[in-house]
Amino acid sequence: MVFSRRPERSATTPVGQASSSLDEAGERTLSNLLRSFQAGDRAAVARIEALIDRVVRFRGYYIPPGERVDIVQDVLLDVWQEVSDPGFVLRTNVESLVRTVACRACVDWIRRHRPAVDVDPALADGSDPPDREILRRERVRLGVRVLLELRPPCRELFKQFVVAGLGYREMADRQGRSEGALRTQMAQCLKEARVLLDRICRRPTGPWSAVRRNDPDDT
Repeated sequence: MVFSRRPERSATTPVGQASSSLDEAGERTLSNLLRSFQAGDRAAVARIEALIDRVVRFRGYYIPPGERVDIVQDVLLDVWQEVSDPGFVLRTNVESLVRTVACRACVDWIRRHRPAVDVDPALADGSDPPDREILRRERVRLGVRVLLELRPPCRELFKQFVVAGLGYREMADRQGRSEGALRTQMAQCLKEARVLLDRICRRPTGPWSAVRRNDPDDT
């Protein structure tokens, strides 16, 4: 089991301080897990990923084994983005949060794969080519791995830029730094991310060499 269940109170367990201490200890454990996951700790990431996998493997969703890996990676990124939001508040516990996000992804998958009605063969297909969706999923999967292996300063910089949507000027004002220093740091972090990506892909060139390498524009 990924998360251990809290011990149930027996008939002989007094209602009071002992029970309260147990609940508080459990909440501290969950909070530590969430902070470790947000920081990219491998053990915490593995626990969250295992919990997501348990949900995705539920037979009631009828998701083929070949589709499950992509869904797990998408959910892993969704959970990280959600807990990284500056306004995030954990209203229940980590397990409930992860299960909710995972179940939502599974339901979305089911909706996308409903039996389609017959259409005119001459009707033009306006959807994206299948290879574009495959490439998108691969980018998400590799992006998650790179993000979790980056140094904390780079991870925090990307979080403020992508998740919080801050521009260089806003980040500079909040941190008391110059825009030039932040742009230099961004360039260094992007370089580090490319090195990690090449290492993960185990090849120096390929489809990822075409990824745009310029610094993100100021917003």
